[in-house]
Amino acid sequence: MKRILLTAILAVATFPAFAQPHHTFATEADHFTLDGKPFKILSGELHYARIPREYWHARLKMAKAMGLNTIATYVFWNVHEPTPGHYDFTGNNDLAAFIKAAQEEGLYVILRTGPYSCAEWEFGGLPAWLLSSAPSDQITATKKPVILSEAKNPRISPEAAQISPSANTTPERPSTPDPGFPLRSNDPAFITPAERWIHRLAQEVAPLQIGRGGPILMTQVENEYGNFGSDHAYMAHLKQIFLDAGFTDSLLYSADNWRNIPNGSIPDLFAAVNFGIGNHQGGVDALARVRPDAPLFVSEYWPGWFDSWGHPHETRPIPPQLEDLDYILHRGAGINIYMFHGGTSFGFMSGAGSDKNGYRPTVTSYDYDAPLDESGRPTPKFYAYRKILAQFTPCPTSKTSASAAIPATDKRGVILSERNARVEGPAVAPAVARSFVSTATEARVDESSQTNNESCLPPIPATPPIITIPQITLTESTPLWTNLPTPIPSDQPKPMEHFGQSFGYILYRTQLPAAVTGDLVLTDLHDYAQIYVDGKLTGTLDRRHHFENTLPLTTTAPARLDILVANDGRINSTKLMRGEAKGITQSVTVAGTPITNWQIYSLPMTTLPTLYKRPLVTQPRPIKTRGFSTTTSASQTLASSPSAGSPPTFYRAHFTLAQTGDTFLDIRNLGKGALWINGHPIGRFWNIGPQQTLYVPGPWLLKGDNEIVVFDMMPTAIPPHVSGLDHPILDGPVPDQTKSSQQ
Repeated sequence: MKRILLTAILAVATFPAFAQPHHTFATEADHFTLDGKPFKILSGELHYARIPREYWHARLKMAKAMGLNTIATYVFWNVHEPTPGHYDFTGNNDLAAFIKAAQEEGLYVILRTGPYSCAEWEFGGLPAWLLSSAPSDQITATKKPVILSEAKNPRISPEAAQISPSANTTPERPSTPDPGFPLRSNDPAFITPAERWIHRLAQEVAPLQIGRGGPILMTQVENEYGNFGSDHAYMAHLKQIFLDAGFTDSLLYSADNWRNIPNGSIPDLFAAVNFGIGNHQGGVDALARVRPDAPLFVSEYWPGWFDSWGHPHETRPIPPQLEDLDYILHRGAGINIYMFHGGTSFGFMSGAGSDKNGYRPTVTSYDYDAPLDESGRPTPKFYAYRKILAQFTPCPTSKTSASAAIPATDKRGVILSERNARVEGPAVAPAVARSFVSTATEARVDESSQTNNESCLPPIPATPPIITIPQITLTESTPLWTNLPTPIPSDQPKPMEHFGQSFGYILYRTQLPAAVTGDLVLTDLHDYAQIYVDGKLTGTLDRRHHFENTLPLTTTAPARLDILVANDGRINSTKLMRGEAKGITQSVTVAGTPITNWQIYSLPMTTLPTLYKRPLVTQPRPIKTRGFSTTTSASQTLASSPSAGSPPTFYRAHFTLAQTGDTFLDIRNLGKGALWINGHPIGRFWNIGPQQTLYVPGPWLLKGDNEIVVFDMMPTAIPPHVSGLDHPILDGPVPDQTKSSQQ
């Protein structure tokens, strides 16, 4: 009988009063074991970076109440290493605190460490600075790495070494064979920073593995690599990096789409399978063919799907999902529901996809039609899933331990008896110990207890209050043109990564020396551009439209040419990722003639403009956004309402609240841009739908005075306004009725 066993014995805990117990998690034949006893994983996915830290425990309690005993989360590399050698594990990025919170709520953890994630997250979780063409020896900080630990709402430490790559990258176009940057490979340009990152991550989370008294049962190596490539030497190298870093006391595994398991899996690394609605038998059969003697674990089951700007809101019917769940749980060793709770891709962190028709950026909401909605409220799907999961949670007769029994199975893994199908979470010590504590006696299950009894599950917690906010008119404004940073001279229009920029916008400015007539061609445009001649909008280009990059251009005299480009999110899957530099990636021509001699303005906007604590006065004062600062006068800042055809503009307003709570900001009066409230980056908006509200968490609002700041590339109302609703609008009208065919 083949058996993989992971053990660790720690003699002394951090607090002497609580000895950390000896725990083991293993595979044995067709099932998992926990401390030597059969264990069925009932997991749901939620991502700490998509949930305000103040709500972590609330979401975890909901997971427990739905009948889960485990949660899974990705680890997004780009959140924790925003610049090379600078690490951030503070505030909402405190991954260890999230894992400990799960432990405190009686849940085990599946840690999806990557280094690649996907998840419809910006660049699949990889840091954008990888796309610079600097060799790996230049990606070493000139100072010691700066690790933020106590700063309030930190972003980038001023002490961190700032790396500006010295050369441009030539990205891949869909129409050319250029491979682009060697992501997800053994090339030193990728594997060297990846190894450094994995070792640094291990310092945070390796002590929380199951074999060391923590809740981490499984640690994932890469993610759906079979969709990207089939380099087994790379997968073997990555596995060894994880072992060398200290991931030795949880079960290492790989996960692949059911069609690509052989490409992404390697011997001696546990393999799991991902699939969606209606594929329960085909998906599990595909895994069984590759690993006939191992537990059949569904590492992603998709109950919904994500939304793309300009396309209809995605939902999925419930009845087929219940059939899938029943089959998987009776045949397999466990399941991870992706997503149990999607949350929100705050700020600029939503990713993008691509199909034959063009680029498809993902909306800010990651509601995913999941059992728990974007704001953490149970949906009909939650209650339906709860009934299924309750079948595997009979009422115990005494306080349970970390062990859990599953029914006996036949050779196919089909349940023969459900009498002892107890599925429990970890026994939890007092919070101060942060460790599991063994019980003196094993828990017992009343063999006469009935299954399908929801009363055996924890009660469903109350949800946070929702508030409405009356109309807020954005009466203060200042145009982008008067808030530009110092330009960077460049002969060619290089992408933002060349200037050490990952997010936001970038402005390319040059002087056309004579009248021109012909096509303006941007090679290549990533992603959306507004073209101005002498300050007047001439046209727009949108990569979503069959990779559009050409605009007819006519001037009657020498003129200033401005091209403002928005990064709408890097593609987060497939080999197209290798060419996802942002801005204008290669060249600009007019009537076939290359245009040179550019002034380039980097506009990352990864923090909000500076908070204003008192009314503006007449003397000049600085207006700051992340990445640039300039001085304007009050008359510029408090400009009169812009006229029709107004330029890209910052807006600001204050509003007062008597009480706080979650709200859904109605953005139907805005054009395209980004929004901040009280310093928190809420996310992108775009008037092409389907998302017409932005979720604003209650903990980010204040009793009394609040500030909202908006950057709008294309103001459509004068002046614009927003309001807080008591419900989301995620299914607004869209120009393209094409939906995803993914099930």
